[in-house]
Amino acid sequence: MPTFSRTREFLSKPYFELINGIGVIGPRRLRSDWKQEWEAELQHREALLSNWERLNWRTRLDLLRRSLGAFRDAIWLQPQRWEERVHSLASRCLIVGDCHQQ
Repeated sequence: MPTFSRTREFLSKPYFELINGIGVIGPRRLRSDWKQEWEAELQHREALLSNWERLNWRTRLDLLRRSLGAFRDAIWLQPQRWEERVHSLASRCLIVGDCHQQ
């Protein structure tokens, strides 16, 4: 029954799944740190709400809303992704003489 468990986790904490999905937008070299930072932020907020006994569907919806900020954050990182790609292509052109994009 791993599928049931996974579905249940997704329904109870969709904000973490959203972070996983959005993570692929950012540059690969920053992805792991970016994902850890967002997950830590949401876990911290979730723990605070739980300690205050205020973790309910409304506050979980707020966590989901907050996790949407990750999309804006990932888009902001896009120029770095393109710069890395251009730099990699330029390096290959200069070193190997192969300027074709893979």
